[in-house]
Amino acid sequence: MKKEKVCTICLMRKGSKRFPGKNTAMFMGKPLYQHTIEFGEKLGFDYYFAHDFRGLDDCLCDYPFLKIIKRDSKYTQDQHNTAQEILSFNLNYDVFILLQVTSPLRDLMEYAFATEKFLNHPELSCGVAVSPVPGLYYNSYYKAINYNVRLRNYFYAGQKELYKETGAFYIFRKSQLQKNHILNCKKEELIFIHDKYNVDIDTKKNLKLAELKCKHDLF
Repeated sequence: MKKEKVCTICLMRKGSKRFPGKNTAMFMGKPLYQHTIEFGEKLGFDYYFAHDFRGLDDCLCDYPFLKIIKRDSKYTQDQHNTAQEILSFNLNYDVFILLQVTSPLRDLMEYAFATEKFLNHPELSCGVAVSPVPGLYYNSYYKAINYNVRLRNYFYAGQKELYKETGAFYIFRKSQLQKNHILNCKKEELIFIHDKYNVDIDTKKNLKLAELKCKHDLF
């Protein structure tokens, strides 16, 4: 079996409306984005960091393993096509791991194991970090489709639980980028990866709650 080329990507934009300055906010003593950068390095793959922050490159010099990409403004709105943006980078890789800046708490062993499983099963198209929660949205075709950008709930065929996408970790093959939605794949092509911490910071309140969770649960 041909060994697939893998890279990690983080997309960061400055235009948060609900929480201005969110991605550079301090969390547990360092900027939020730094947690994701440091986690991505541990995965051990080529690492691309795409952003639209003026002056941030000087800070990123502390991470020589990062390959910096300037984000096109047409992809930095609230609603944009992530798959099309990644394709626009013209990166020569077979498998992409997408990390979200606003999920600073991740279990390295969980995601390293999921990555190995994904690479050993070429029939898989996509994997997504989820946590079981009560939910509302599923369809009869047994496909994981995002019906609501706020709730992001999915139904996994053959199980009763509904799942919430946490944003902590995505893994997908390049062929999946051609689809209308990265997560639009058949049930046998999709894996759900357990997100131990389920932390997605999108408001100042969430930032405080995440710090409390970090202090009490992790240390």
